Formats: sequence, C-alpha cells, structure tokens
Amino acid sequence: MPLLWNERRGAEWKQGWVGQTMSAASLPPLPLLTVFAIVLLFLLLSHYGSLKEKMHHNIINFKLVLFVVPVALIFVTRSMMVNGKIALQGPCLDTIRQAGG
Repeated sequence: MPLLWNERRGAEWKQGWVGQTMSAASLPPLPLLTVFAIVLLFLLLSHYGSLKEKMHHNIINFKLVLFVVPVALIFVTRSMMVNGKIALQGPCLDTIRQAGG
C-alpha cells in the first residue's frame, strides 16, 4: 500500500504504463525484418496469377449484372403496364382506395 506512505516517486511514475511500455519497446532486428519481407513477397507473388484471373472473372460478372438489371427492370415495368399505366394489385391498394387516398 504505497498510497499510505509518504515516499518520493520519480518522473517515470508520472509517465503511466503506456509511456513506460512505449519507451521500453524497440524494433525487431533488421535481418528478421528482411526475412519477413522476403517471405511475404514470395507469398504475394505465388498468388498473383490466381488473383488476376479472379479479378478478370469478377469484372466480367459485374458487367453482366450491369446489363441484366436494367433489362429486367424494363421487362418488369412493361409486364405491369395496362393501357399505358402501371397497374399495381394487392390488398394494400384496396385499403388505400377504400380510405379515399
């Protein structure tokens, strides 16, 4: 229970645990960082071909979706049209008509 005693504390006490931890932290050695970077580079290069192929496949699918969605919306609205007006059916519209809306 150091709070009950009158003892002097140094400047490191005022830093707090974050300051103490950050001042004690250091970078890993340079050879370890170099080996880590080389291993990471080889891993990325080994997957580059499959990633490029997947990206090309995704772009083609996205273009197909951008073409199909507007065509489908046009088809749906054309199929709902009766005498040049969109005919919506369902219990909600009957309720609106009875309420006078």
